[in-house]
Amino acid sequence: MRCFVAIDIPNELVEKIEKIQKEIESNNIKLAKDFHITLKFLGELEENKINEIVSDLEKIKENRFEIEIKNLGAFPNEKYIRVLWLGCNSSKLIELARKVRNCLKDFGNKEKFTPHITIARIKGKLQNNIYNFISKYKNVEVGKFEVREFKLKRSTLTPAGAIYNDLHIFRVD
Repeated sequence: MRCFVAIDIPNELVEKIEKIQKEIESNNIKLAKDFHITLKFLGELEENKINEIVSDLEKIKENRFEIEIKNLGAFPNEKYIRVLWLGCNSSKLIELARKVRNCLKDFGNKEKFTPHITIARIKGKLQNNIYNFISKYKNVEVGKFEVREFKLKRSTLTPAGAIYNDLHIFRVD
């Protein structure tokens, strides 16, 4: 099963993100749903590894902290855009991601952690309005929220997009 560790975005901020997304709807742009911040992508896992991962993640101790969602960016860069994202500003978030990645270093990818929320994926030729959109929202401030938990999630790929299910919730004190 395909898994990752993430923090879900609360509903009141999801509504704000969806309002921003509506401005870039087009045929070659796939809007993201189920907004989250991926702390670590684990990839395909054998089901018998889940208990080990849960046990390891339960050892992480972290106090509640606040994340600020702001600034629009693009991967790999603003000249060659494939993903549009909103930034997540918090030193505590970076620390939690470091703990999760160290704890699960034997699983998944080793990519550098870039705190973000994917809002859209671009397929095919870019339309000029995408640059206007980036310029308009480059310094956007979406809001803040308190992190009270992170999750081990399952990702099932379908033709309509990924479907996410929570496998385990880890509380933040």
